Amino acid sequence: MLVGEALPETLVRAQARLAAGGVAYEHLKMERPTITATVVLGFGGLALLVAFAAIWLGLHLSRRFTAPLLALAATTQRVAGGESLEQVPLPAEDEVGMLVGSFNSMVLRLRERDEELQATVRRLDTVLGAVRTGVLTLDAERTRVRGNPAAAAMLGLPALAQGEMPLEALDAAGLARLAETIRNAGGSVRGSLMVYPGGVARNLEMAVVPLGPPEQPEGWVVALEDLTQLLRAQRQAAWSEVARRLAHQIKNPLTPIRLAAERMARHSERSSPDLQGVVSQGCRAIVEHVQSMQEMVDSFSQYAKLPPLARRPAHIGELTGQLVTLYQGVKEGLRVELADHSGGREVLLDPEQFRQVLANLLDNAVEASPANGLVLVSLTWEGDEFVVTVTDGGSGLPVEDSELLFQPFYSTKLRGSGVGLAMVQRIVTDHGGTVRLEANQPHGVRAVVRIPGGLP
Repeated sequence: MLVGEALPETLVRAQARLAAGGVAYEHLKMERPTITATVVLGFGGLALLVAFAAIWLGLHLSRRFTAPLLALAATTQRVAGGESLEQVPLPAEDEVGMLVGSFNSMVLRLRERDEELQATVRRLDTVLGAVRTGVLTLDAERTRVRGNPAAAAMLGLPALAQGEMPLEALDAAGLARLAETIRNAGGSVRGSLMVYPGGVARNLEMAVVPLGPPEQPEGWVVALEDLTQLLRAQRQAAWSEVARRLAHQIKNPLTPIRLAAERMARHSERSSPDLQGVVSQGCRAIVEHVQSMQEMVDSFSQYAKLPPLARRPAHIGELTGQLVTLYQGVKEGLRVELADHSGGREVLLDPEQFRQVLANLLDNAVEASPANGLVLVSLTWEGDEFVVTVTDGGSGLPVEDSELLFQPFYSTKLRGSGVGLAMVQRIVTDHGGTVRLEANQPHGVRAVVRIPGGLP
């Protein structure tokens, strides 16, 4: 027998829900690993997506800022390597854009300056290629040298006009004196130089000038002027003038000699009783004029046969002092004094020939000075030039143009050959120096000799 009780409907529904919930719980419990994996994968994918987006955004933003900077760096590296300046594309109107814009503006200005500089260089190259003056340029250390076409032709080194070359190349080309002068220049140096490129003698007027302050020059410039043709023409003109004057000087005594001989011949033909006296007078006249001609020819021979210079370091103060001592007492009451301000420095010159220069100048000063007068010889330095001044208290210059007194066989004296001052000028010029005569105040003449090439 079955006995049952009908449950309330509400309880049944609750029991059904509870059973369905239990089944659902068991179902979820069975699907728990799948759900966990799904959630983990979902969040992982989202995290990866966020990370990718962040990385992409970071790279995009970094490229926007770093790309112009890298372009700037690459441009500066190319410029440092010798390439031309280039502009960098403007990325944006931000701080980096302002930086790139400033760089591009600088590039434009530098290009304009570079074009102006190139135009100036082209003009200078054209000018230097056209001038006949040789120009050498050197670096601050004076190890590399370059020249214009005139300098290359003057020195017989075509490579000078094609590019830089070591200064030692001048030594190998027989231009050691030029190279040594350039190396030893402590500042601006001017003077004359004899070189022998290719075995051909050339007389060069040279000037070495530092670029910038002499203490720290940025480079050096050497100007060379070829005076060979000019000096040759001057020498030919001088010898032509010498020949003309010599012919004139020889012709003058020939006339009285001829007249004396004709007079003796006439008296001899007439058997004149005065024949002996006429012959005696005529012979004396002939002998005097022949002796005068002999002295003149001897002076000319001495002028024409000056030996070549034999330069060596000399104590000019001692040399001048010895010579001044010899002139003490040569003229009664006349004082010959020396003011030596040379500081004991040596001068590169030919002592024997320069002693002849001083002797000729002292002879003229002593002869022009009155009794109880003073002849003063002064020795000084002016830069790299040694200056000798001989001052007398005579009547002054006999002519307005003092250059006439240096011409051979030109003399304002009653006696003398007129060769002394010509020899002085020739010797001083051979030393690369100058000599001039000028009026002394209040009276007298001052002879000034300048010799370059002093030694430290």
